[in-house]
Amino acid sequence: MNGNQLLATGQDLTTGSPQTVNIIVSGNTAKIGFITHDNPPTIGSGTIDLSTMTGPGTCYQVNAGTAGCANGTAFTFALVTCAAGAD
Repeated sequence: MNGNQLLATGQDLTTGSPQTVNIIVSGNTAKIGFITHDNPPTIGSGTIDLSTMTGPGTCYQVNAGTAGCANGTAFTFALVTCAAGAD
């Protein structure tokens, strides 16, 4: 996919764990990949339609005991509005 690549760091809104994100924007679509650095880490990816700011994704929790990832869990990206002054 050709497009503009963005890299970001932030925080998981549920756990507060640090997060790294890679975003490639092409046309009206954003492809997202992320790692949440908790214990164990969670990795995921998905696609966002920029006109609706929603889209499907899948996340996996790293399972060190079996040297792999657990079965993927489907989720939907959704726009979340943060409170004024929130980090």
